[in-house]
Amino acid sequence: MNSTSYLGRSRLKRGFGAVLLFVAGMVCLGMASASRGASPAADEYAIKAALVLNFARFATWPEHVFARPQSPVNFCILGDDFLTESFAALEAKTIGQRPVKVSIANRLKDPDACHLIFISGADRQGLSRVLAAIADRPVLTIGEMTTFTALGGMINLMTIDGRLKFSVNSANTRRAGLMLSSRVLKLADTVEDGGAGP
Repeated sequence: MNSTSYLGRSRLKRGFGAVLLFVAGMVCLGMASASRGASPAADEYAIKAALVLNFARFATWPEHVFARPQSPVNFCILGDDFLTESFAALEAKTIGQRPVKVSIANRLKDPDACHLIFISGADRQGLSRVLAAIADRPVLTIGEMTTFTALGGMINLMTIDGRLKFSVNSANTRRAGLMLSSRVLKLADTVEDGGAGP
């Protein structure tokens, strides 16, 4: 049995329900923040952080990626300091038996240490450098840029008419040796099966 095949299984129902809640149930990102006094940006990234966690729970990495069944899943979050509060909360979470470890920085320091990379913002040149650094490595990449999947990314988050949606490039995922559950693909706004990659 693939040693990482359990990723997402032990929390399948809860994880799937969370994805469905955040994607299908999100009507207006600003409504909740207005009632609590939080900024819309902070509220938006709290939702995105939850989605990133659930994407990881429905992903399968190759066996060799983790040294032990309890080895952590390393999330590398690239962006400004305002991401810290939303993504740092993921440190208390688990994926199967594995704890989540989160590092937040303005640039990618150690590509080999990342199992998942979330790239915020719309810096196309910065994105190209990151994707080149992890080319052909089993790293799940998630971004929020219009051309993210066309440039080689795997999952792109986008806000359309106040709703948070996502697209998936299956070809880029397979090229890196990763698998995403069909449940994620069914929830995606679009699923692409081609692309030049980085």
